[in-house]
Amino acid sequence: MINILFVDDNYSYSKNIINKVMEQNPDVRLFKFVTDGKEALEVIMNEFDKIDIILLDLKLPEYSGIDILKKIDEENISKYRNSIIVLSGEPDMIQKIRDNQYVYTFISKGNGFEYALNKIYNLIEIKKSFENSIESQIIRELKKVNYNFSYIGTKYIYESILILCTNFEHEKIKLEKQVYPLIANKYHTKINTVKTNIVNSTNEMYYDCKKEILNKYFGLCDDEKPTPKEVIFIIVSNIKHPILF
Repeated sequence: MINILFVDDNYSYSKNIINKVMEQNPDVRLFKFVTDGKEALEVIMNEFDKIDIILLDLKLPEYSGIDILKKIDEENISKYRNSIIVLSGEPDMIQKIRDNQYVYTFISKGNGFEYALNKIYNLIEIKKSFENSIESQIIRELKKVNYNFSYIGTKYIYESILILCTNFEHEKIKLEKQVYPLIANKYHTKINTVKTNIVNSTNEMYYDCKKEILNKYFGLCDDEKPTPKEVIFIIVSNIKHPILF
């Protein structure tokens, strides 16, 4: 299932677009429709695990689409790269973010309905082909054990797993010396802050997840709590060597 977040204050235009998209693509759904930049930013930052494509108007109340793109750039959320279609009738605003790495393409609202649909369909097809990407697999594994993606610690765990899956032979890596510093640098924070947030998020996961699921996934006995290190390395191992669950 491909989830679309639609951010636009023009309800009539948005409704026509998304209805047609879903009519032609039964495996696409509207995750949320948001009409102002402030709410959009909250959804984008806190629910990135549920969003595959963002349709983003640039001229919005509260925060503009340009402000939103700047924030995504600052947070460097890799899942959104080439995942945003910008909708705008303002050439000057488009020019400001033309080279943004998170923008797949631009649609001028004056280009017509069919033109917009074709651009969206193209990105949907690309996203379908990447449903088994490392990023998607990590999110699925974290959801299996009920990690909450609104916690910054979960984002740090996601980043840790992504780094290990794509950069290192994970058996030889020390998280606090080699992985956490990379995340701290990316998010402009301290290594200790990364570690603390990961611990807190893992504690919340432990209390939120059913014990039989934890025991099966991590090979635990009753009431045992997995450490963040165990969580990270077991998920990396499951992604590299998939297990049935």
